[in-house]
Amino acid sequence: MLIFVALPAVGIIRCISEAESGDICEQDTKNVYKGSETTLLWPPVAKDGKQMRLRKAGSGDAPCLSGVELFPRSLTPVAFYGLPIAAGAVGTAAVISLFWRRRPKSPGVSSQTTNAEFT
Repeated sequence: MLIFVALPAVGIIRCISEAESGDICEQDTKNVYKGSETTLLWPPVAKDGKQMRLRKAGSGDAPCLSGVELFPRSLTPVAFYGLPIAAGAVGTAAVISLFWRRRPKSPGVSSQTTNAEFT
């Protein structure tokens, strides 16, 4: 359980926190938003209509030529928060179903079956 549930959950949480601290920039421009000023829950919108990218924290004011592409504003929170939460819910349900024991129903005697039918 530790390997299949806890370690992936810790990894996802660490990835989200690392992504939150990263700088967001607009590709091929000098428009940079520091990680401390932004959040992936409500990312900034491109001023010049170019693609937004997520870079490592402290990348400075270097031109935005690399980084992870961000989705449009409405899809970024779904991708960065919604999918891990949904995966966690499915994993939790799977673990619960492993340990949830269903009691087998005891076979009852049918009222229609009597000894007289077998003679």
